Amino acid sequence: MSDTRSNRETRPGPSRRRFVGALAAGATAVLAACGRSVEALPELSEYQEGLLQSDAIARAASTRPSGVVLPSKPITVAFVQSAWAPRGNDYRSLIARAGTGDEEVVRLNSDPLGYPEAITLGQMIASFPGSKPVDLLIFPVSQLRDLEENGTLIPMDKVSALGHLLDADAYWGDSLAAGQIRGVQMAIPLMLGPWVLMFNRKRLGQYGIKPPGPDSWDIEQFLENVARMTFSSAGADRPDAFGFVQMVTAEGGQWPVPPSWVWLTSAGVSLPGLEGGEEDLVSDAALRALDLMHGLAYEQRTVYNVSGGNSPHSWRKVRGVLSDPNNGMMSFPANSGWFLSSWRKEDGNGGGFDLAALPGGRGHRTPTEIHMMIGLSASSQEPEAAILGLMQIYEAIGDAMFPTAMKADVERMRIASRSIRDEDVDALALALARSRAIQLTGPDRGLMVNTLDRPVFLQKVDPEDAAEAARIAFEEMYFYAG
Repeated sequence: MSDTRSNRETRPGPSRRRFVGALAAGATAVLAACGRSVEALPELSEYQEGLLQSDAIARAASTRPSGVVLPSKPITVAFVQSAWAPRGNDYRSLIARAGTGDEEVVRLNSDPLGYPEAITLGQMIASFPGSKPVDLLIFPVSQLRDLEENGTLIPMDKVSALGHLLDADAYWGDSLAAGQIRGVQMAIPLMLGPWVLMFNRKRLGQYGIKPPGPDSWDIEQFLENVARMTFSSAGADRPDAFGFVQMVTAEGGQWPVPPSWVWLTSAGVSLPGLEGGEEDLVSDAALRALDLMHGLAYEQRTVYNVSGGNSPHSWRKVRGVLSDPNNGMMSFPANSGWFLSSWRKEDGNGGGFDLAALPGGRGHRTPTEIHMMIGLSASSQEPEAAILGLMQIYEAIGDAMFPTAMKADVERMRIASRSIRDEDVDALALALARSRAIQLTGPDRGLMVNTLDRPVFLQKVDPEDAAEAARIAFEEMYFYAG
């Protein structure tokens, strides 16, 4: 395993001094075996020194349980794609990478699962016959509640071999807690999708706008900059130049981009969930976020109304809008398909988008999707091998995808993406440091679209009225569900 990953381990281990000494001894042995002089060892870089001084990283421990007899056949890793996550082939590639190695590696077989129509995902997995065991489940956080309610996951708190993976300080923001149901750890996060502001530095410069720095713009400053870069011809059905590309659809099943829960989270609002919290939808912070949405639609007039559903013609038009070099700003979760297709397009004149935090002001948090969580399946017939397989995937993901949920993987983002630059790593690290996980289920998201997004963006409903309607709707939903 790489040094970066070994630095992440979080069970009590050797002291930092002993750990550094072990690294030096190992390096000396490797160099001697290769015929190189020990004196040729380079000085530690500033970043390496920082790792060794970090209380959150720089920990070492043995993670492989002893005495486990590995199964002769591969165990099954079933995965469900996130709406914003990479393609299915990327999931398969990660699982294959994690299951490759010497004879001590658990072999892994990937099994993609589609979303059923008549029943929930948890009900479908719970109905699998004993002849079709699943050992590990990879899924977006929106499915966690359903999977737990249908008894498809094994609680991880009591699995001693996984104790080193349950240190909240090793993860960005509240992402580890997002894997808990009523305080019990049911899954751990693997891959995040922070919603970031993608800004066209060249376009900002043309309007004399100073790019956002480490601190996010406040909402008023953001809207002012959007207005300066948005231009519409008389009678045009969309702007000739979008200061910010806000996409909305009036048709069912399609979410706005970004949706209301992103703007609310960025403003510091705590979204409703299993434990309640719907009253925060009418807070001052929530009203500021809804005013931002209303402003984008009716004052800045920088909303693109997607029509035509999922037709090829409709999505060709969307791609045309997103590829327009006159766009000032847009937002997608990092590592989504739309993000990757728009982010680092170089045109020879400084093209492509730079990254910063979305606006939010003092209470700002980075709205963060958890594309991939991993849990132990209750139907596994090889639970010990499943534990090892889970750890292998945890070890492998930092070299395959970015950004992961683990702080220690921050520098491995360069390995996972050929397009990433030092300034991108810095921007993502700053955003992730203020990460707040979006834990809404599918029904939760649908309710927010119907009570907030469409009324505010498309029907000119007053933000305060929409907020109150959303609060009541969530209160009623949880009352009847509880």
